[in-house]
Amino acid sequence: MQGWFSALTIIPILGIADRTVGKRAGLLAGWIWILFPWFGKWAVTWEWEISLSALLLSLIFWYTLRLEKPATLKSWMTFGALEGFALLVNPALSAIVPVTLAWHVYKLRFQRREWLKPAAAMLACLIVMSPWIVRNRIVFGQWVFLRGNFGFEFALGNYHNSFGRGWGGFHPGGSLREYADYKQKGEMVYIHSKQKLALQFVRNYPGEFISLTAKRVAYFWDGSAIGYRPPIARHWVPSSFGALSFLLLPALLVAHRQGLHAWQAFFGALFVYPMPYYLTFSQSRYRHAIEPLILLLLAYALVEACDQAYASMIRAADHFSSTRTRMKTRVVTHTSKQPAQGSDI
Repeated sequence: MQGWFSALTIIPILGIADRTVGKRAGLLAGWIWILFPWFGKWAVTWEWEISLSALLLSLIFWYTLRLEKPATLKSWMTFGALEGFALLVNPALSAIVPVTLAWHVYKLRFQRREWLKPAAAMLACLIVMSPWIVRNRIVFGQWVFLRGNFGFEFALGNYHNSFGRGWGGFHPGGSLREYADYKQKGEMVYIHSKQKLALQFVRNYPGEFISLTAKRVAYFWDGSAIGYRPPIARHWVPSSFGALSFLLLPALLVAHRQGLHAWQAFFGALFVYPMPYYLTFSQSRYRHAIEPLILLLLAYALVEACDQAYASMIRAADHFSSTRTRMKTRVVTHTSKQPAQGSDI
């Protein structure tokens, strides 16, 4: 199924391109998504929701652009239901929800009563998520929004002398001692105890916490997390992660300078989505959800660069041609003014 999800991501990639970066950049991004193993390897190596998350985030972004034109209340509620389903699959996608809503509120700021439509979308989102939230209330005896493990994840990456990657020796799945503690305390008490320790670390070592956060920002983008879990197959190409991230910076600059449609939404998604991983710990697979957006921006920058290079070549050729024409005209004019050989003066 993950292979199908990865393949279907082509549809929202082309849909987003049609409304933003253009058809040529969309086709380029689509072919790269299909042909390069950097983007398809997760579907054949991980059984989790990685490829499905990329598909859902792309669909949400595409649907956001489709709602830019006057849309019915039903369309907005469908959008909210899609977001609710996406959050049930992967709560980390919740970071994209405020970005899409903020962009729409900005677009609708001068339209009366239109703010009711985003509100209806949020209501539909909550309705879709509500059965699972009620289930958590029954099982844990307290209100838990989708997943209640953020405090534990925060503790995995934040402790004194940590290297910020989340050590498995502190996880019940990798330590018998931690598993016994987890079994004795129960899930929620165990998570709260770990969260308390992590917050105490932040209070005692604020400088170290800032340093770890800075490292995790680099880990998210440079692909070095792949080397943390050897052996590494050749097709993973860890250096490709850093290369794409480096190229993303000029691509974002090009999008801003060229006034790419919905560039604010692109920027917001790429800025907000990684933040939970900056605070906890990062693995290279976490970036895959936003790689369709990264790829579209890179393709757009490449197409723009090629267009500008072609235009410069045309201008240079025209300038060279006009220069040669002027030189020929001057030579002919100068020759016509010379007196005939042997004439009397």
